[in-house]
Amino acid sequence: MTFHLMQAKREVRKIMSAARPRPVWITLFYLVHVALVTYLIMSVVTVLSAVGVLTSKELLVALFTKDYSGLIGGGSPLVGNTGPVLSAVPVGTVVFLAAVVLVGNLLLTLWTGAMRVGYADYTISMVNGENPGVDKLFVMFHRLWSILGTQLLVMLFVVLWVIPFTVVFVILVGAAAALTLSGMPAILSTLLNAAGTVILTLGVIWATLRYAMIPYVIADKGVTGLPALRESKRLMKGNLIKYVILHLTFLLWYIPGMIGSYMLTYYMSTLAGQVGADLVAGVFDASYLQDAVKGLVGLILIALALVLIQFILQLYVTPYRFGTEAKFYLCAAGRDGPAGQEPAAPTEDGRDTPQA
Repeated sequence: MTFHLMQAKREVRKIMSAARPRPVWITLFYLVHVALVTYLIMSVVTVLSAVGVLTSKELLVALFTKDYSGLIGGGSPLVGNTGPVLSAVPVGTVVFLAAVVLVGNLLLTLWTGAMRVGYADYTISMVNGENPGVDKLFVMFHRLWSILGTQLLVMLFVVLWVIPFTVVFVILVGAAAALTLSGMPAILSTLLNAAGTVILTLGVIWATLRYAMIPYVIADKGVTGLPALRESKRLMKGNLIKYVILHLTFLLWYIPGMIGSYMLTYYMSTLAGQVGADLVAGVFDASYLQDAVKGLVGLILIALALVLIQFILQLYVTPYRFGTEAKFYLCAAGRDGPAGQEPAAPTEDGRDTPQA
């Protein structure tokens, strides 16, 4: 079944205007819910990490007395020949910090993965004209661990597929360095570096997009693990370029957020870097910081306004984009809409499906 992008987008806009409850409100709940739980998890990780650091007497003494001679490498942890300063931290503290970060990331992956599948389920129901409610976002929570296992498999296969492209990248970059050292024209090494970068980038994109349909496969067919990976690969075969074009058509919607985020990151990092350098040099002047902040207030307010505009746009463009993606999935699966016939789902043992 052929996927017609513009027609699909028109249909999704029409469906969104008629859907009840409004997709905008479901999306607001989804975005705020994910953001709040993510913030809560990261806050707990930060607090526990700080508690872990506080258990290191050696590091605390060094930080408060500014005497780093007792730490491996000597010097200051901010400037000079510091060496591995954290090696002064007790092994138990290091293990605790590693465990906190690992568990935090595991919980975050579980949460975002389940919510992503839930939103995929919502958008499939939406484009099928079923008027789904907010409960659709949580229908997959009973399969948290299988969703996590599927995500881990995706990461594993992506890494394995990227390795050959990385080898090519290293070879080309190494050849470029050799040409530079041998006195060859700089244009040759530049071309080799560019070719290596392009090959690696395309390899990562190709390896990643093969599994782009997994949230929809899990939500729609209920399969996880290797069968889900195989089904996603089957659906994306011959459709990678169409999928990329689909997302490129939504790029303009994200320009305000990209500009605002860049402005905030640039100005705040510049200010923080200057303050950090002054603190290390021992010449910090609070009045300078106040003047710098006053000078940036206008630009920061503009950046924040752009980020706010982006968030408001997200309430519309998120169901619009994912709804179009759901139409793409249904078309690739051979049933574009509620009247289509659903093909046989892949079996749990992976028979009669492409190999991962």
